[in-house]
Amino acid sequence: MRQIIFTAFFGFVFQLTFGQNFNSLGTDCNPKLNNHEIAYFDSLFSQKDYDFRNKTIGFASPNIIHFLGIIPMPLGFNNQLLPISKKEYFQELRIDDKNKKCSELLILTDSLRAITKGFDAIIILIPKKKMKKVNSETSRKIATVFGYRDLNYPENLDSVGADTSLTLNNEEVKFLNQIYQHDKNKFDFSNKSIVIVDYYSKSVIKKQDYINRIKNRLKKDFLYQTDDIIVLSEHEKRETGYDVIILLPVKMIQREELMKIIKTPHNTQ
Repeated sequence: MRQIIFTAFFGFVFQLTFGQNFNSLGTDCNPKLNNHEIAYFDSLFSQKDYDFRNKTIGFASPNIIHFLGIIPMPLGFNNQLLPISKKEYFQELRIDDKNKKCSELLILTDSLRAITKGFDAIIILIPKKKMKKVNSETSRKIATVFGYRDLNYPENLDSVGADTSLTLNNEEVKFLNQIYQHDKNKFDFSNKSIVIVDYYSKSVIKKQDYINRIKNRLKKDFLYQTDDIIVLSEHEKRETGYDVIILLPVKMIQREELMKIIKTPHNTQ
C-alpha cells in the first residue's frame, strides 16, 4: 500500500517539477521511449529498479474502449484493461487535474513478452481506487490482449515520406520490412519493385502517398494494421515489371482485373 501511495503521489509531484520538459513526453506513439520519457519513468518507478533504456513499452487503461471496436466492457477489472498509445497515456495524465489516477509498471516475463510479440513491459493507468485490483493475473490478461495485433512500429519513421521517386530507397525498404515483418509471406522489400493498388477506385497509389498514409496512422496508434501483400508469379513479373502488389483493404478481387489496373498507364492517384 505504501508503494501504491508513493507512486501515485510521486507521479503528481513529478509532473509539477518536470517543468517544460513535460511537453516532451508523449509527443508520438512510438513504444520506444525518448530520453525525457526514460527519465520520467525512471523516477516514477524508481522503487522497481527497472532500466527503461532500449525497451519496448506498452500502455493500457480501462478508460479507453475504442480498441478493436469493443463498446461493451466485459466483467472483471483485468478484462477491462485495453491497450492505448503512449500519446494517449500522457494525454490522460495531463487532463487528470484532480490526480485521481495512478500508474503501475508490469514487467513481463519471457513467455509474456512472446505473447505480446515484442513488448518488454506494460504501464497501466488506472483510478487509484482500482489499484488494489491489480494482481498476478493482470499481466497475463493484458499481454494476451496486446498479442491480438502485431507490433510493427518502424524505427525510421522520420526518415521516410519525402522521396517522390518510383523505386524504394534504403530507408523505405527498412521501413516497409518493419511494417510487414509479421506478414505470412515473409516478404523482403530489398531490390523489389512494388505497386500499391486501390482496387475500389481501380487506381495505383503513389509510393510517397502510401508511406505518408502509414505515418499518419502511426500518429494515433503504436502499430499499423497492414494491407494485403500479393507476390506476383514470374510470368506476372515479366508482364508488369513489378515483384509485389500492396493492396488496400477490399473484400473481393479478380486477379485478372487487378493485373489490368497495374498495367494501365497514367492511373496513379
